[in-house]
Amino acid sequence: MKDVRRVYFCYPPDGDRLVEAATNVATVGRDEGFDALVNMSQITAREDSDSPLARQHWLSEQIFDWADVGAVHIRPTFFAELLYILGGHGIAAEGKLYLPYGNERHAQVAAADFASVVVGLLADPAMHVGKRYVVTGPKNMTVTEMAEVIGGQLGQEVEYVDLPNEAWGRVLSERVGMPDFLVAHLTAVANDHNNGVFSAQTDVVERIGGQAPASLASFVRKNRESFTGKVQSAAAAA
Repeated sequence: MKDVRRVYFCYPPDGDRLVEAATNVATVGRDEGFDALVNMSQITAREDSDSPLARQHWLSEQIFDWADVGAVHIRPTFFAELLYILGGHGIAAEGKLYLPYGNERHAQVAAADFASVVVGLLADPAMHVGKRYVVTGPKNMTVTEMAEVIGGQLGQEVEYVDLPNEAWGRVLSERVGMPDFLVAHLTAVANDHNNGVFSAQTDVVERIGGQAPASLASFVRKNRESFTGKVQSAAAAA
């Protein structure tokens, strides 16, 4: 990072190493004199979260602030891509969207729209340093409402099946094969969702990213093959 002035920090969900990685980058940034560091955090980041990963995100925010590296923290809601990553198989095989998110709402954001916010912040960070932004899509919706939109765009009925959180944890662990720390995070996140933590709708994508965020309908049209299983089938054949 010699002579680097602006950084996007986006660490993958990797056990207990997030704080170490953040400390490494913060130390270098302090020594090199970063102008700005855009930190991808989470909407659930807080010191008393039931998720160890969310607590690590909160700690990482504190570390970057203490290091005085021009930190801006962006906290996305659920990414729209998760609808087909976590639910695409059930939609393709059964016409059912299995998730544990009850009747609460969130305004899912497409990754490309989130990326536009990152670019906007890095291009002109001065007025944003020290701030925290919740990044969402254009409309708060229940998953039942999302299933109706998905079905309408695919030309089929899609039913939302609200899984109990314990069953969700077993699916992630036993069928998907996720590591324990990630299962703990995603089940804690589901509880947060059902307690209204994700119920936010902001104009950050348009205001900072410079573009209107994609609607769920347009997102489904663009990613139709991922929702119908064609992408997964091609990958399996390869």
